[in-house]
Amino acid sequence: MKKNFLILFIAFFGLKTITIEAHNPPIPAFSALNLCLGDSTHFINQSSGGVHEMWIIQKLDTILHDTLTLDTLYTTDITYYFQNQGTYLVTLYEDNGHIASITKQINIGTTTIADFDFQRCSNQFFNMSTCASSFSWDFGDGTNSTVPFAHHQYADTGTYVVSLIAFNGVTSDTLTKNIHVTETGYPQPVYQIRLSNDTVYCQVTGGNYTAGTLTWYYGDNTTATSTDTFHVFQDTGLYNVRIRVFNTCGQYIYDTVVYVTYLTTSVKELSQQTLQTFIYPNPAKNNIRLRTTDNSHILSIEVYDLIGQLKLKQQNVNPENEIDISVLSTGQYILRIQTERNNYNNRFTKE
Repeated sequence: MKKNFLILFIAFFGLKTITIEAHNPPIPAFSALNLCLGDSTHFINQSSGGVHEMWIIQKLDTILHDTLTLDTLYTTDITYYFQNQGTYLVTLYEDNGHIASITKQINIGTTTIADFDFQRCSNQFFNMSTCASSFSWDFGDGTNSTVPFAHHQYADTGTYVVSLIAFNGVTSDTLTKNIHVTETGYPQPVYQIRLSNDTVYCQVTGGNYTAGTLTWYYGDNTTATSTDTFHVFQDTGLYNVRIRVFNTCGQYIYDTVVYVTYLTTSVKELSQQTLQTFIYPNPAKNNIRLRTTDNSHILSIEVYDLIGQLKLKQQNVNPENEIDISVLSTGQYILRIQTERNNYNNRFTKE
């Protein structure tokens, strides 16, 4: 019923682009504030991707001390009062259909101790200091902060010397660690997807991912690995156009649902048309020349980039069929040629 409603909605209101988050496992993470005997300890959930949580708190020198179970549809912080000092294991389970957990050892006492961890991919600092009420961070790249739970984006990879000073009145403690940043974040491409009739134009313009890991999936058992590409669908209908990239932090998958309502030409016809038109030189710098196998007169040309934007249009092509492309930026383009007898499509590269 929902699918039929979606198709009717798109058909009535025209082309709509729908985005669907890929279902990746959750990444559990948390910090703690007021790890001091006599205080109520606050556990700050810094996880991503979870929808249900379960906390387990266990004292190391006894059997299971206590279990708190939360069944919520949002990320939840908890507050817990420790009646005795000592060492505890705190485990956070995150569930979004996949289950993942993280366990940390904490100390409940009366001495101020600075302690923190770093998660390289999320760029989060997890504060686990004992008996401290204020903090001072030095991230090792010339920036500082006084927030309890820091999120810091490094501009580049490398090793940074990070210091945390934990204060409790006039008492303080300092911890310094070397932080190794091998990726500046999770893979995140910057891209555009545009549908024009039966042709989808896909272009990646930047972002954070490892070279050679990019794959486009068009939803009809065809793929591509170029950053700039286009694809002609053979039939109308709904298609999942997916981009997938990787780096050492994991993978990024994103789907865009496109609805093809009109076919301008079939793949077979497009292939035949391409074989019947020639562009030279290719690649070219400032000018290209055109020729069709039927030697028909060229009436007009249109040049599109790989996301379907019109970049150049020319009527009344000169007898030599020479086109000035000096105004175009470096890259790949689609050339559409209208002749007295037919319409042709081809592709060329501007150096």
